[in-house]
Amino acid sequence: MDIILEPDARNYIMEKNKDKAVTIEIVKRPGSCCVGDAQVPSTRLGRIGADKTHSYRETAVDGITVYYHEDLPALYRCLVVKTEKLLFFKHLAVSGEY
Repeated sequence: MDIILEPDARNYIMEKNKDKAVTIEIVKRPGSCCVGDAQVPSTRLGRIGADKTHSYRETAVDGITVYYHEDLPALYRCLVVKTEKLLFFKHLAVSGEY
């Protein structure tokens, strides 16, 4: 699985996080009566908690430590971490390619 950090996302992580780390998790998005739950990637600044280290893998991308859930490579062949802006607030987002 490839992990790509867009330049703006890399700069955001370097500026906002002293650990220079980001975590990519799997979250469940509830479905409706006709469509089941979906598992989608989600990202946040910082390292994983010590209690979750058994489920996560670590890699370095462009000088940033990336922790990702061990099930992500089976779901996605590429993950792109980017920034999104809502009014004056900027946050990290991740999208996956199957």
